Amino acid sequence: MKFKHLEETGYTYGQHFRISIRWATRMLVLSTAAFTHAVWPDFFSRTVSSKIKEYNEEINPRKD
Repeated sequence: MKFKHLEETGYTYGQHFRISIRWATRMLVLSTAAFTHAVWPDFFSRTVSSKIKEYNEEINPRKD
């Protein structure tokens, strides 16, 4: 079976699977923190925004 996305990214199925599962897990944890913050505003007051910024840097590193 061929996947266009895998051809575009250059990943094997296994590599892509591991990367996708890792991101899904990270987003699930972050979503839980955001939900907790919505209910109890004193919890995780900076966690979600700081992690989003961190993930953005990971995905789009500066080219200085």
